[in-house]
Amino acid sequence: MEVAAQANPPVCRLMDYGKVLYELKKKQKEAHKHHKELKEISVSFKIGEHDLMVKVKKAKEFLSKGHKVKINLILRGREKAFANTRALERLKEILTRFEGEAKVEQMSKKLTGDRIFAILTPLSHH
Repeated sequence: MEVAAQANPPVCRLMDYGKVLYELKKKQKEAHKHHKELKEISVSFKIGEHDLMVKVKKAKEFLSKGHKVKINLILRGREKAFANTRALERLKEILTRFEGEAKVEQMSKKLTGDRIFAILTPLSHH
């Protein structure tokens, strides 16, 4: 493979063609990977209205750029006792703020560690 054609005499190197192709494919994959990411936004159960609006605004910004957004509702201490009832209702209430902009791709049915979550996918704009 020719390395430096401008040099006098031109510089060439013996290389494994398969390896060169592999490296190229790897670089292309790497370039594509950065386009769409999973962004995470964490909110506590007792988050204030204004703080929640700030987080929702940030999440909508990510969605508009085509990223998926994972919303974590974090429960502390005694809050875990009613995880499957009030916490799920709270998460659904937060998700209503994204109607028309995103759809829920996945939602946890029960507590995972100290959190329940929902993954939002941006609606494709035609």
